[in-house]
Amino acid sequence: MYVPNPKLLLLEIETKESQLQAQETEYARVLCRLEHLEVSDSTRAIFQSYVNGELTIKELGFAIEEYLNRSA
Repeated sequence: MYVPNPKLLLLEIETKESQLQAQETEYARVLCRLEHLEVSDSTRAIFQSYVNGELTIKELGFAIEEYLNRSA
C-alpha cells in the first residue's frame, strides 16, 4: 500500500493556497483599476502579507479598513 509523504501533501496545499491568494489579490487590483482607483504601496504591502499567508482574509479586510480610516 502506498502512503504519500504528508510533508509533500502539505507543501502542495500551501502552494495552491498561495496561488489562490495571489489570484484574489490581482482580482482586487483589477477591480480598483476598473474603478479608476490607484492602489497605494501601503495597500500593496497589506495584500502581499495576505499572499504570504501572514493574514487571513478576515484580517486582510480589517487591515485595509484600518488603513483607509487612517488615510481619511
